[in-house]
Amino acid sequence: MGPELVGDEVWRTLFKSGSLAENPDIRVYVSTPARLAVSRLGVDQLGTARPSNAPGDIGSVEVR
Repeated sequence: MGPELVGDEVWRTLFKSGSLAENPDIRVYVSTPARLAVSRLGVDQLGTARPSNAPGDIGSVEVR
């Protein structure tokens, strides 16, 4: 995927809670929710075993 070009600090400086300078009637609320905890399965979607006790890709996660 490559190195992170726009990290958390950049996003925090770009967006702040409060009224927009362009239109004071629009207010923005910025929050940082708790991260989702995900456990990897022992095999991938093709049935290939994943290494145990090692970092790995969990794929896509949808939160509704």
